[in-house]
Amino acid sequence: MDSNTYLTSGSVVTVGTTQNITGSKTFTSKLTASAGCSFTGGLKAYSLCIESASDGTPSSSRYGEINRYSGDLHLQYDSGTGEDGTGGITMCQHSLRLSFYQGIITFNTSGNVPYITTAWQQGSDMRRKDIEDYIDNVDVNAIALAPIFDFRWKEDRRKLWVGTSAQYWRNVLPNAVCQNPDGFLSMDYSATALASAVITARKVVDHERRIQELERENEYLKEQIEDLKAAA
Repeated sequence: MDSNTYLTSGSVVTVGTTQNITGSKTFTSKLTASAGCSFTGGLKAYSLCIESASDGTPSSSRYGEINRYSGDLHLQYDSGTGEDGTGGITMCQHSLRLSFYQGIITFNTSGNVPYITTAWQQGSDMRRKDIEDYIDNVDVNAIALAPIFDFRWKEDRRKLWVGTSAQYWRNVLPNAVCQNPDGFLSMDYSATALASAVITARKVVDHERRIQELERENEYLKEQIEDLKAAA
């Protein structure tokens, strides 16, 4: 295939196991490539879909896919959600390394438990925020009564997790909970923990202040009693 190949809408090209493509190519339609083909130079597509088929034919159901028809780039696995470990996306060498402009995040696994070996930080610069409201009306009793439990995900029962209920926290900190497109709820555990810690700390500080006031009042009353005893 020469370096001037340009496929328009409606065209389909199938690349065999011995076919090599060199130079820069632009495709506006479907490209099917068998195992062993190689691209040297560049491959440009107006929409992207790279998929692996269940039996190696373009018409079969897909197992894995990288696509960008519009919007974000997606890495997905479309088959297998059983408890035997099939399904999902597996990264080789037991780790996933994500490089960003301002740092690197490395995910590793120990058994079935993913963990991060580098720091994870969220942007929080006040110069980029428009404050809508301050949170000061959460009852500390609601925090204390929050359910904490061990559980297993129904879709994958291999591991025992520790968690809470998004339904409960939606009534306590509604902006820390959101509804996903599939109708299930997700919650921001870090924001919930931060808010709970600050609210509880404020309550503790208020109690300490009141205790100190009572201690000073108690000392004053003791002095008054001693003076009355001395005058009797």
